[in-house]
Amino acid sequence: MAAFVRQRFMVALVVLSVMLVVVFILPSSPSLNT
Repeated sequence: MAAFVRQRFMVALVVLSVMLVVVFILPSSPSLNT
């Protein structure tokens, strides 16, 4: 059970970091600024 929780936590952490990168990079990208 601990391994399952750890795996889910790692996946959630990766998803959260990717979302943060997208949120911080996209608005400052001139090519994607509509």
